[in-house]
Amino acid sequence: MPRTLEEPRTPGLPVVKRQRIGETFNGALVRADQRDVLKDGEPILKPNGKRKQELVLTLVAMPGTDATAGIGDDIGVPTPGDLVRFMLRGAAFGQWIEARKTHRNLATGDVFTHFTDSAQCYDANGAVKGPKITEQAKLEAIPRGTAVGVYGTLALRPPTPAEGQWVTKADAAHDDLLAGNRRSLDDDTDSPF
Repeated sequence: MPRTLEEPRTPGLPVVKRQRIGETFNGALVRADQRDVLKDGEPILKPNGKRKQELVLTLVAMPGTDATAGIGDDIGVPTPGDLVRFMLRGAAFGQWIEARKTHRNLATGDVFTHFTDSAQCYDANGAVKGPKITEQAKLEAIPRGTAVGVYGTLALRPPTPAEGQWVTKADAAHDDLLAGNRRSLDDDTDSPF
């Protein structure tokens, strides 16, 4: 009888998509992990030879979120209490660095907010193509197959006393992730939502 030689891979947490202008994501910070950006399993290098980096935030979705998240075709608006990931690269990573300059040490429950306010098209070489887009109707009119990035502003702040329940949920999620558990905090279903 054949024996499995690899551990079964569990799907990751849903990722916030940032596909529409005017969406907001609010979340309580669970983890912040910096890692290399990979393509075909190999690190991508910047022109200066250094490896490109991204920041992966694990967050507990909070009220006020209308941004979608998902994996593959399973996409929806996370319910408050759902665990999601938020990827920061390039300019968004730079915004994070700026936000950290005035923020105390990171802690579980810190409130992360992102609001999408613009989009930009790119050519096949990654060069900017056309003007910045600030209206959803113009974003929807872009032909399929065009490379588009949707961008916005982010904020990071300590939780208020009224947000204590989200700190508790972020602490529990942190402990669950350390134990290898990737579930919603509010139910035991296998669905990411």
